[in-house]
Amino acid sequence: AAIAPLLALVAVVLLSGTQLRLPTLMLPAEGGNALSIPVHDGYLYFMPIAAPVLVGAWAAIAGVRLLRRGVVIGRVRREARLAIADGGPPPPRLDRLARSVAAAMEVPTPDVGVVDGCRGGAYVVGTRRPVLIVDRQLVAQLDDEELEGVLAHELAHVRRRDPPVAQLLGIVRDLMFFVPGGGWAVEQLHREREL
Repeated sequence: AAIAPLLALVAVVLLSGTQLRLPTLMLPAEGGNALSIPVHDGYLYFMPIAAPVLVGAWAAIAGVRLLRRGVVIGRVRREARLAIADGGPPPPRLDRLARSVAAAMEVPTPDVGVVDGCRGGAYVVGTRRPVLIVDRQLVAQLDDEELEGVLAHELAHVRRRDPPVAQLLGIVRDLMFFVPGGGWAVEQLHREREL
């Protein structure tokens, strides 16, 4: 999507062949808001429609990207809340560690859920009322000190307000999708936060 303007320019050149003509995005017009273009015989008047076409294409692409982002965010939040509701109470050891780490880091105490097959082992959703999801197998394999490290990592995201920052950066990236290197810059910021 970021190279769409370049592809459109290449298409105009290729379709015009060896005889460069006025692009078809310029339509002859008479009267108001017309753009006068000098030619050998005098002036022709054209009304450019390239700007509305480009803005429409940008709006369509950005709208699809934003819609997709909203669907993914909503799905992750629903899955986290469902894990809390359906998973039952978390193991006492995990709940105790989550409360002590949250108190030490001065962040809101998270709702803790345990699921099977959690991607990444653990993740956190939200900052004001955080929901912390941990993989059941990870809880069984780690001792208290290691589990405390995992919880501290996830709650550090809450303390730094990483979830809303990530959402804001994603929205900016979706709106400015045509900027070369924008996606790379956002990925570098995400990697820095994880480290």
